[in-house]
Amino acid sequence: MPSNTPNSALPYPLPTEPVSQGAAAIQALAEAVDPLVKKPLVAQNYLKVNDNGDAALWTRIPWFDVPGLITSGGDQFLVTYDGVYLVFKINGTSVAWIPLNFDPGSGWIPFTPQMFAGNVNPGIGSGSATGRYQRVGSTIHARATVTFGPDGTAGDGQYEISLPVAGAWNGREANIGTAFGYSDTSSALTGVARMTGPQRVALWKDGQPVWAYTPAWVDGSSIFFEYAVTYNTA
Repeated sequence: MPSNTPNSALPYPLPTEPVSQGAAAIQALAEAVDPLVKKPLVAQNYLKVNDNGDAALWTRIPWFDVPGLITSGGDQFLVTYDGVYLVFKINGTSVAWIPLNFDPGSGWIPFTPQMFAGNVNPGIGSGSATGRYQRVGSTIHARATVTFGPDGTAGDGQYEISLPVAGAWNGREANIGTAFGYSDTSSALTGVARMTGPQRVALWKDGQPVWAYTPAWVDGSSIFFEYAVTYNTA
């Protein structure tokens, strides 16, 4: 008789089995595994936990920062995949959105910020653009840094940097965090990050937005801009 794996009860042959029984066990194992590896993830429910008998599973994913939501009395824990995020729900209410590149060791999700200008977008050349964010319910905490290379171009117009996830936007600009920048010809920029659209922030210093040529950031070297923001998606 074939044996079975302890967690999923998948069959596998033992060395002492006749060839025919071993072949049957291998076939059964292949048929059980095939649906998992043949098709990519699609929008579907693929994990469901009901009542407090299964609540211990929640302790395996503590970084979602929503402990204690599964209790006795028929509560339901549901995981779905919508094509972008793993969405965790308690009794039909979404409590966490986790993309497939989520790193539970750091608690942060990486993204690549983009920089824009009102008239002509700048180019960072051989520079770099890095970002990371966390999502807790409908709140986003994000950090981003854009560094110009020596071959970068300034563009023209008011500078803006993208946000990782579209935020709630009612058509009114709002300060959602801090901004910092540096150019050796224009010293440091320390100011605010101001939301100017669902997925963009402008950099403000001394009550004025930073433009490509006011001051002339690209005339120097070691030029970079960064923000630290917190905003809501709904």
